[in-house]
Amino acid sequence: MTVMAVVNPRLDRFVVRMRRKLALPQNQAKGDWRNESDLWLLSRLQAELSEMATALDLGDREGFADECADAANVLMMLADNSRPEGA
Repeated sequence: MTVMAVVNPRLDRFVVRMRRKLALPQNQAKGDWRNESDLWLLSRLQAELSEMATALDLGDREGFADECADAANVLMMLADNSRPEGA
């Protein structure tokens, strides 16, 4: 069985949350992450981690999950930028 054939509802829900966050108009307006440096993206990741901590401090579980998706999106951007051109 391939990895893609494994059904994981928790992962699927999280990926939907990630996609929803990326599709927000304010995020679409930011443009293509491939134009950003790794250092800039790392600074965004640090900001998202701080927002995660704030949501936890406030007891905002839904906000925490959203911030987790934001952080995961930044990590995806970093991983995407590290792949060879054309891959």
